[in-house]
Amino acid sequence: MFYSQFTYTTKQLAFDTLFMVDGPLTIPTENAEQEQWRLLSRLTFSANIEQIMKVNGHVGVSESTIEFISGCLRQSEAYFKTAQVASLDISPLLLYYGTTNLLAGVGAIMYGQKLPILGHGMKLELPSDKHLRIADVRVKPVNANNGGLQLFNNIFSEGSTLVNGEDWTFEEIVGSIPDARQDFLLCYLEAKPFSIPLQLVKTEQGLMDRIDPNDLTRFDPAYSALDQVIDLQKCYLPPQIGNQQKYIILRHRMNAKDICVYSLSGKRYLQISHKKAHQNIRASPMILMTMGLYILGYLSRYNPEIWNTFTRLDTTGEVLLIVKFLAICQRYIPNMVLDQLYGRRHLFMSQADEVLDLTSLSSMSELQKQIRDQLREELNKLGIYK
Repeated sequence: MFYSQFTYTTKQLAFDTLFMVDGPLTIPTENAEQEQWRLLSRLTFSANIEQIMKVNGHVGVSESTIEFISGCLRQSEAYFKTAQVASLDISPLLLYYGTTNLLAGVGAIMYGQKLPILGHGMKLELPSDKHLRIADVRVKPVNANNGGLQLFNNIFSEGSTLVNGEDWTFEEIVGSIPDARQDFLLCYLEAKPFSIPLQLVKTEQGLMDRIDPNDLTRFDPAYSALDQVIDLQKCYLPPQIGNQQKYIILRHRMNAKDICVYSLSGKRYLQISHKKAHQNIRASPMILMTMGLYILGYLSRYNPEIWNTFTRLDTTGEVLLIVKFLAICQRYIPNMVLDQLYGRRHLFMSQADEVLDLTSLSSMSELQKQIRDQLREELNKLGIYK
């Protein structure tokens, strides 16, 4: 098994960086896509590849491996840039090829050599209903030892076994992507999402997360959604209802690992697990996006009669969700690869120069001092305090 060959250090890196306990690295930029590819393109130069592989514990890497990594990243960027201006007829296929090249190249950096990939590691299953929804198209992970999907999952996710005889619908996949949540709910009016928005708040008792019960209305009962979040009890105390019964309160356990996934803007979500072969599976958004792109890319390439009809004649608005999903993949997949590679979330944000306000109160002691001074002044006026 490939996963057993994976060194502990790299496995732990892949698992730890999935949820990013450290604060994000904010990168000011007016063009996030251009900036993230500028950072990734540094790894097309042999000296930089050798350096980062040493950091990952890999020395004496062959020249062919270095050229493989460089070529994968160069091709990936070309695919992504072409997809950005391509029509919906071919953009899913370009994004899928760009993603697999990117994961293969960076995966080789983390593994120390080319991954032993033989095929995509997925098979498409079309529903028999002639009134096809893209939501109902299924993908089945296959070939646990050499399939691309499982090997990518071993590195870029927790290493859970996706190849278990079960398939995944596109509805499940897109419903798991935090940035697509609102569009998903509008498109599939009866579907259950697989992410729960969190709001981090600071109180006198410290930091805590809270959930708006309105975000759980598609679950019956609402609390059943929380029962499907892996490791929730390890990270939080039992959920509580707020004083005004407006929010579900989650208080952090001491030294607990953050189990959240993040949107592009840095908003935090709990991820609802998927029940597959009697097991709860938590796949990373990057792996889920890869599965979704495979579905869309396969349809556009090998089933043009279905894809062409859908893109031209869709009457439900599902095509708008597809366009949104592709835009998220275009922007976020390279970003998540950077996160995994360097062990820290990267936030690309437009940031203007700010005035540093030194007049603001920086601590409670300063506030107390100001109150005392003001009180003395008032008492002096009354002749009570000299």
